[in-house]
Amino acid sequence: MGKIFAVLLALLAGTGVATADPITIVTDARTTSAFARLDVAGQTDQQTADQGQEDALNARATAAIGTNFAQGVAGLISSISDPARLAAFGHALGAFSTAEQGQASVVARFAVDFLLDQPFSYSFDGTFAVSDFPVTPTFAGTNEARWSVALSSGDTFWLDLSDTKTGQLRDAGVLPAGLYRLVVDTSSSGFFQRPGTVDEESQFNFSLGLTPLSPTPEPASMTLLATGIAALIAARRAAGAHRVPRKGQSAK
Repeated sequence: MGKIFAVLLALLAGTGVATADPITIVTDARTTSAFARLDVAGQTDQQTADQGQEDALNARATAAIGTNFAQGVAGLISSISDPARLAAFGHALGAFSTAEQGQASVVARFAVDFLLDQPFSYSFDGTFAVSDFPVTPTFAGTNEARWSVALSSGDTFWLDLSDTKTGQLRDAGVLPAGLYRLVVDTSSSGFFQRPGTVDEESQFNFSLGLTPLSPTPEPASMTLLATGIAALIAARRAAGAHRVPRKGQSAK
């Protein structure tokens, strides 16, 4: 019987049970950007700032002419060291107060491409907040705070949502093997051609968990295993049927 178990173990070792390979981060496109501009009394002050591909990002741009100011601040704290759990906190603040023309625009974006070599289940949990400053496009300008989430592979989307209001998003499902892109961003912007004040802010806080589905033996390997077990049982029975009785034993 011990030999049978040894052979069974050898067969099991060769069944090719599928195991989860590490999730591969293909592209790191995390970024923050800020833009601020003033045009007052014939003077112009324009400032920009950008940062990317780090766990802690902070882009800040400030323009000032006299008592007029415009400011954009974007921050992103995130981690991709464990591809099975992606998480980030991002915020974007755009503000200005001007007697003539002012503009501010900021974006905090978490964006990565990742490759799955087998199906994974996913769980997304995100909260999103925006300022209460009303979105009121006028002939003199416009202002807006917005967040968006997209999880896609090619033209197929598992998550695709954007809004200018505070909200929460929870979702779960299964991702087949393939190449995926996750983009979560928040932005604030404003542009006035006349005297005015803008104070727009938005932020997000999310996590995406990926869990490999239970591995299953390949069909061909299962057939091989079943055939081997049947052959071993048949051989055992045949050996028992032709066994020579020992001295003092009667044949059965």
